[in-house]
Amino acid sequence: MEIACIRAGAVGGFRQSSAALSRPTVSPNTSLTSLPTMVSKALIRLFAAITLLSTASGLKIPAPADKRQLSSTISSWSTTEYPIAKASLLANIGPNGAKDGGAASGVVIASPSTSNPDYLYTWTRDSSLVNKWIIDTFTSGADSTLRTGIQNWIASEGRLQQVSNPSGTVSTGGLGEPKFNIDETAFTGAWGRPQRDGPALRAISMIDYVNWLLKNSGSTEAATIWTYIKLDLDYVASNWGSTTFDLWEEVQGNSFFTTAVQHRALRQGAVLATTMGDSTRASTYSTQAGSVLCYLQNYWSSSNNYIISNLNANNGRSGLDANSILTSIHTFDPNAGCESATFQPCSDKALANHKAVVDS
Repeated sequence: MEIACIRAGAVGGFRQSSAALSRPTVSPNTSLTSLPTMVSKALIRLFAAITLLSTASGLKIPAPADKRQLSSTISSWSTTEYPIAKASLLANIGPNGAKDGGAASGVVIASPSTSNPDYLYTWTRDSSLVNKWIIDTFTSGADSTLRTGIQNWIASEGRLQQVSNPSGTVSTGGLGEPKFNIDETAFTGAWGRPQRDGPALRAISMIDYVNWLLKNSGSTEAATIWTYIKLDLDYVASNWGSTTFDLWEEVQGNSFFTTAVQHRALRQGAVLATTMGDSTRASTYSTQAGSVLCYLQNYWSSSNNYIISNLNANNGRSGLDANSILTSIHTFDPNAGCESATFQPCSDKALANHKAVVDS
């Protein structure tokens, strides 16, 4: 089902910091030792937001701890937890992960479990989000040991793009295939397909790495990865208005999460296309991003004061869904302030939606 943007006249009024989105959330000058402080500040802000929401709903909560004590506790915990979490994450990535189940090089498995449930597969969405963190950590200068793994993942995704599957070939819709076998062959069983957030999330992660390469004498490697990114962004630009299964793989319609990450991918892609000298794609991506941002506003229900997470689904659900909160996290732009159009975490709409989801 194709959908036209019904609020095209409003596009010019929306602001989005494309340049900010093309950079990692963590500054390249940030050291690993400063990350706990950043995390603690973010959690303190989150606690303040929760306090505000709780007060509005009449919920009684304990008085907040001293900020210095909270910061110290979080800093100590994160310093201890980082190597544990990192090791557990890398254990699920082939070919040398302790729990990778025999996965091919660069393949991120969803789980080593093979029954109840059988999740020994690789999802484009999941692996892209995992590598978003890995890439941000590497490009920030926090962990230089991660580069080979990043290169392995990108090479694997480049191969997976070319694998014909039940959704199609690389040029006929196959990029929307949600999951593959861990040996990089097609999964041909029944599943909720297509899932159109995958190409957008993969492009976002790769763009962040390419931006780092271009600043660090890596133009040859960047040019190769750009060929993968173009495939995904061209798919997004052509298919963003088509229905999809949501990130929970349950509802077929138009997904708020998918639309939002598609917007981010196209914004970042337009900036990178300009850098790579592809003015035609830069123009296409920018134009489509405007239309996507316009359509994104349709998910907001002013009468209910929350986000309808799936449109055109006709499934009898209220639309309240935690994926709308995850959306604000994954499209966070530190230079966008509390912008409502992109549902930034501190915006009035994101906060109102957060309360509605929690209260539900």
